Amino acid sequence: MIVFPFLHNMSINIFFLFSLLLAAVVIFFYLHMYLRRKRVFLLENNVLQKENRREGRLSPGGTFGEITSKNENDEIIRELAFKVKLIIQAGNTGLWDFDTKKNEFCDNKSNNSYYKGYALDQFLQMVHPDDRHIPLEMLRMLKNDEVESIERQCRMRLIEDGEYRYLNLVAVVSVRDENGKPLVITGLRWDVTHEMEEKQRLLHSKTLLDLTFAAVGAVPWLMDFETGKMISSHENSVLYGKDMTVDQYIDQVVFPEHKELVRGQVRKICSREVDSIDVRFRAFDNGKYEWKRIMGRTILDPRTNTYVATGTSCIITEEVEKQEELVMLRKKAEESNRLKTAFLANMSHEIRTPLNAIVGFSNLITQAENPEEAQEYARLIETNNELLLQLVSDILDISKIEAGQMDFTFANVDICEIFNDLKQVYSVRMPAGVEFICNLPGPSCMLFTEKNRFIQVLSNFLSNAVKYTARGNITMGYEHAGNDIRLYVRDTGKGIAREHQPKLFERFSKFDAHVAGTGLGLSICETIVSKLGGQIGVESELGKGSEFWFTVPDVKM
Repeated sequence: MIVFPFLHNMSINIFFLFSLLLAAVVIFFYLHMYLRRKRVFLLENNVLQKENRREGRLSPGGTFGEITSKNENDEIIRELAFKVKLIIQAGNTGLWDFDTKKNEFCDNKSNNSYYKGYALDQFLQMVHPDDRHIPLEMLRMLKNDEVESIERQCRMRLIEDGEYRYLNLVAVVSVRDENGKPLVITGLRWDVTHEMEEKQRLLHSKTLLDLTFAAVGAVPWLMDFETGKMISSHENSVLYGKDMTVDQYIDQVVFPEHKELVRGQVRKICSREVDSIDVRFRAFDNGKYEWKRIMGRTILDPRTNTYVATGTSCIITEEVEKQEELVMLRKKAEESNRLKTAFLANMSHEIRTPLNAIVGFSNLITQAENPEEAQEYARLIETNNELLLQLVSDILDISKIEAGQMDFTFANVDICEIFNDLKQVYSVRMPAGVEFICNLPGPSCMLFTEKNRFIQVLSNFLSNAVKYTARGNITMGYEHAGNDIRLYVRDTGKGIAREHQPKLFERFSKFDAHVAGTGLGLSICETIVSKLGGQIGVESELGKGSEFWFTVPDVKM
């Protein structure tokens, strides 16, 4: 594992200790048997007999020269036994023998013999109830010659009523009968409770670390400075199971525009110009380019005594998108504040202008000397009343739009009837020399829409056309366009410059200061058309006229 490299060293130490102990026991056993086979005994009748283990009896033999004296053999055995004892004691290890015929533990001629005289059932009482199948399985497999040696771990009590400890058990067949069947099973046991507790602590720490990584969506990685390779043991990493260098990672994964940024940071940490990095970039992950954040720092690897870089990477696409959204919302809020300030300034001016006219001409009308003069004052008062009423209506509509309370009541209406009504109203408002044309393809056209808002949009188009058209004609009508109905108002007025057209439907967009109006009407119309499920637009050429249009779905209920 990348995160806990010292676990490997600990397992090597345990294995080395076990190998040393097992080798000592085997050497002791076979040397002891070898010396017994070679030893010569002097009988009372001075006849030398040699132990024949193959036939299982003592048979007379000829005269042999004594290979080694009994005293020398005993000395070698005692010395070897002492060394084995030291090794066993140094490793806090217990030695045991199990008699397969008697089904009990027997004396192995060692001061470190454990469970001597225990029947198998008595021995199992020392084993934790959940682990009693483990030693039974070990003995069964060895007695059946399924394995040459076996190693297992189980929980046992070393003394009666003592606490359970984790023990490592290792066993081999040490003695066989004349048919090769196992007679004695010899084994070692040593306490590994501390190692198991340490392993559990490490496993707990690793689990917490994995949960932390999962909670924050982080993936660990390691970079070797000498080989230039990046590796990760996390299955969610693009590096998992791959042999990839840093350059390959940058070339294959990093977004083209960010390659140099990542290379620069890698160069700094590899040269140890910096001890840590924190870089954001886009990289190919999960089948698409995602924003990533890589954090890392250099550490000294105790195994190789060389420096490596390790850290985490996590996908931050959602975070980046939220930050961008917050920036956009902040700009919109700033723009909204600016527009509100401009709105108050414009409203104070726009409201004051018709009010001054109304108040002033109301006073003058009482002082008029002839009917014609009074009639002109009355006409001016009526015009300013209409401007003030339209201004108040626009302000109320803007307030409803901001509050999301603009009501729409849909019903079947005949738009040809609406056009005919508007023609009667606006015919009397046409300037002298301007022809008003109503272009209707048929006598009737039913449409499921909001009648009042529908009329409001057309009225706004016609009012603007009347304001900016001094000669020629104004034409209104509709036409079928696929699944929509396209409604329009054309004029031959002064037209709109191309650079002003993109801002025409924004609030307070007003490009002629000499013409009355607040610049709110078209912005309100755009909102209404959007609610009706259509689109709005303009086609205009400066000096030649304009065509304002909008579409609504051709739906009948």
